[in-house]
Amino acid sequence: MEYLLQLLIEKIENSENQWKPGANGWKSLSNKAGNLYDDRKHLKSDVVKAAKELEKTGLVKIEWVQGYREQDIQAIRYRQEDIPALYKLYRERVDSDFCARAELVRKYQEEIRAELQVLRTPWIRAYYEKLLQESESGRAKKATLEKAWKLFRKRKACWRGIDELEDPMYKRLFSKKYLKDTKIFENEFQDFIVSTAKIYAKELLDDAMNDSEILSALLIEDYAQELALKGPLHLKWEDGTEIHNEDWRYGNILNSDTLRYAQIAGQQPEIQRVITIENKANYMMMPWEEHTLYIFTHGFFSPKECRFLQSLNQVLEHTEVEFYHSGDLDYGGIKIFLYIQKNIFPELQPLMMDVRT
Repeated sequence: MEYLLQLLIEKIENSENQWKPGANGWKSLSNKAGNLYDDRKHLKSDVVKAAKELEKTGLVKIEWVQGYREQDIQAIRYRQEDIPALYKLYRERVDSDFCARAELVRKYQEEIRAELQVLRTPWIRAYYEKLLQESESGRAKKATLEKAWKLFRKRKACWRGIDELEDPMYKRLFSKKYLKDTKIFENEFQDFIVSTAKIYAKELLDDAMNDSEILSALLIEDYAQELALKGPLHLKWEDGTEIHNEDWRYGNILNSDTLRYAQIAGQQPEIQRVITIENKANYMMMPWEEHTLYIFTHGFFSPKECRFLQSLNQVLEHTEVEFYHSGDLDYGGIKIFLYIQKNIFPELQPLMMDVRT
């Protein structure tokens, strides 16, 4: 009987709808191809005997092969209304720890909804809503659902951490704070977070971004953010002290804290031209020009760099300043140009990126 019960429960649990509470009507476990018999493990006579025993419980009916009553099974039929009783019998005879799929789904959905009560980030919430929707579908096998629930629990702390971030955090510090180990994010979570963000966080990302740039957009940094500048730019601290970048004639690098705490001075009379440059060698070779501010992009600007440069654009938007970008003539280079034009300097023009070049 245990063998037949196991086959019945597997069929129910992996069906699209039978496992759902409230299902009704007759279903059957077919033996059309003799698949219930296996001479090495389950002899035909033993299976027939077990089926008769199971039929005595009143939970199934045997459909015999015509002309072979009591000898060969065509199918074992059961009513979906009796599935809870079949589950009870299965726990008694086969597996006392068995968890029905409907109960598994309920617990899984409760955990998802509990997280949705806490999470604020729209794209992470959209991902969780998708999980909720998928859990209600009967298409996935029960084993797939169990695996999804296990992974959900494992990744929950990571998603909460990303949701809480307001300022950039180094990858290993993030991993230590939210996952209790400095390397576990990179080893176990990073690829999944990046691939999920590509689907649900499209408004934040550009399809030409690499994995490191995607993580940066999510405020998880591989390394300290540094913005290289060459040319006139006046900054100031909260106490009013001004810093003149042109004093570093061959260029200067603003670190993460400077990008965070330094303010763009309200007047930038020396700036007549701003040129962003993707290639570092080209940036280094640019000659000093008194009224030109050169900015090395290194790829896509991070959120912190974007905010810093957006504040510069706000100061310059009512002045006669030209904005140019020099980038690689490939797909990535063009996407970086468009990204800067969309998010930082709307008046940006290509420099040596025209059709003739």
